[in-house]
Amino acid sequence: MMIELIEAKPSAKELLPKLRRWFARTRFILDGWSSTTKARSHRELGGGRFKGGDIRIPAVRLRCGKHYHGNGPEPGPPMRRNGWTRKRVAIKVSFLEGGDWVHFNDLLNDFLDHHNVSANVRSKAAIIRKGRRRRVVYSRDRRNTDRWMRTGLPEHYVNYVGWAIVPFSTYPDSTPGLYRPLQPIKLPK
Repeated sequence: MMIELIEAKPSAKELLPKLRRWFARTRFILDGWSSTTKARSHRELGGGRFKGGDIRIPAVRLRCGKHYHGNGPEPGPPMRRNGWTRKRVAIKVSFLEGGDWVHFNDLLNDFLDHHNVSANVRSKAAIIRKGRRRRVVYSRDRRNTDRWMRTGLPEHYVNYVGWAIVPFSTYPDSTPGLYRPLQPIKLPK
């Protein structure tokens, strides 16, 4: 996952300790953090110039393991391994399922909204944020229904910077994972 900061303030070095504290009490573990503060050139990025540097998060895991049914919007069979009894046994792993990724993306967007950060955030599966607009709708790819639509439509991105209560992101009902909130999130002041 890559967070590319568009503005010079706050910089990646200023945001990294705050981001670590933000996720310290969640159900997610973020491993291998790194940040660069040098502005990357237009040619390096293939797009705009990001003045604040970038933050890379190579690994996101759950604190407590669970049965894994897949990462996409369609559930698959549970991950299994052969045990010493020669039976295929469902195992518990700390991998994120589709609903868990949406929850993580919402928490990351809450952090960026709370600190009024303009950033482009992307992962291998989806674009999560464009500037100050967070992604609020995750849907299936039209051609391959077990994959996420990577970019989303323009109306899938909304600016909630400065809002006290933020609605949850929506995603297909059949998506595996634990994230099915019942009420909107109240952001800290």
